[in-house]
Amino acid sequence: MANILVSSVKNEVKGLSKKDFVVICGGAIGIGKNNSAMTLHQIMDFVATNTHTNIALITAPLRHDLMPSSCINSAVTTFNRKLKKLIKAHHHASLLEIVTNRDLYTNHGLHS
Repeated sequence: MANILVSSVKNEVKGLSKKDFVVICGGAIGIGKNNSAMTLHQIMDFVATNTHTNIALITAPLRHDLMPSSCINSAVTTFNRKLKKLIKAHHHASLLEIVTNRDLYTNHGLHS
């Protein structure tokens, strides 16, 4: 999924400057045991090749329709931890950590 995002905005990002911001927000769909490494690589490649503008990444949200200990939520937590570590090396990029408190979500898991 990240490759679709990255390829779809490639031309638009070329015209941006240090006065601009690109905000990247995704979900848990692109994160899983088999593809989270690829998703992380694609995002970090985008960050590394677009040093001419500011990039704000938003952490992936947990799936509140699943148990906190589910394999998907564990993968999301690991993904966010790795993203936080990798983004530190890029001064033009920042990571915004979303609040994942279950009380802020509806019964079916969507944000209220």
